Amino acid sequence: MSKTTSTNAHNDEINLKEVFKVMAYYIVSITFIAFIFLIASAVVAYYKPNIYAANTTIEINSKDGNTGNILLKAFGQDNININNISTILRSRYIVQKALETLNVGTKYYSVNSLGKKKELYKKSPFVVTYQVLDNAMYGKTFIIEPQDNEHFLLKIKQFSQWSIQGIFIKLGLRKLRADQKITYERVCKYNKPIQTQWFTFTISKLKKLTAPKYTFHFIPKHAYYDNYIGGLKIALAAKHSTIIQLNYQDYVSLRAKEILNAITHIYISESIKEKTKLAQHSLNFIESQLKKTNLKLSVLEQNLQNYKVKN
Repeated sequence: MSKTTSTNAHNDEINLKEVFKVMAYYIVSITFIAFIFLIASAVVAYYKPNIYAANTTIEINSKDGNTGNILLKAFGQDNININNISTILRSRYIVQKALETLNVGTKYYSVNSLGKKKELYKKSPFVVTYQVLDNAMYGKTFIIEPQDNEHFLLKIKQFSQWSIQGIFIKLGLRKLRADQKITYERVCKYNKPIQTQWFTFTISKLKKLTAPKYTFHFIPKHAYYDNYIGGLKIALAAKHSTIIQLNYQDYVSLRAKEILNAITHIYISESIKEKTKLAQHSLNFIESQLKKTNLKLSVLEQNLQNYKVKN
């Protein structure tokens, strides 16, 4: 028995020696691969934007008809049903109306010397106000390179021929559309209208532009919902709770808060409108019934009076 154990230990020792030999032989390759993965991870971590989350809660009361949620009842149930409530809160009507109360139609970015983009939202040192905007300009990336305190270089670049889209077009798998051929490059002044056949807008300077490059692009109103709905999550606070928890994730913390507040405000506002409408319908019904009852009483009173006079 001890002989077998000794043999196994000897084999393990030989195997370990072989493993260390192989590792020593490929040590440079292993170190190089590990270094490449480390660098790649660091690059991805550096360029990947941060994600922020905002949370809020809504209490749903469905105990009676006077305080019940009218929008929920419109879906055919009085009890708390997370699927129904989620459908209402995520509906295009509610979310689109909420987004239209915010300034989410133009996205602003700063680009540092290493090419890292950071979305600015309301911290942008400039704002763009457009009077005319061709449909082809939606989704186009406008580049701003500050020149001095009064001037900047405005550019619209074609996509790179080494991008996926560029490679497809180069291989003949896709055709180059007319809007994809549009380019623009000109030195412009802050606070002065910039007019072309595709757009007329003014870039107003709010404070000094410190980054070497900025970009912005426009989102059409009808696309607000599709651009922003992905960040909204809805769940019950607890299993049998009447409190709904809303969570919104975004690359900009302030925008996450504002979108969530706007959705909540519109939802509550629409609920109040529906309750008021229902109350008004109930009041109108009661008034119509009272009128009919008064008319019947008047007729009966008149008949009684006639009977008294006759008899």
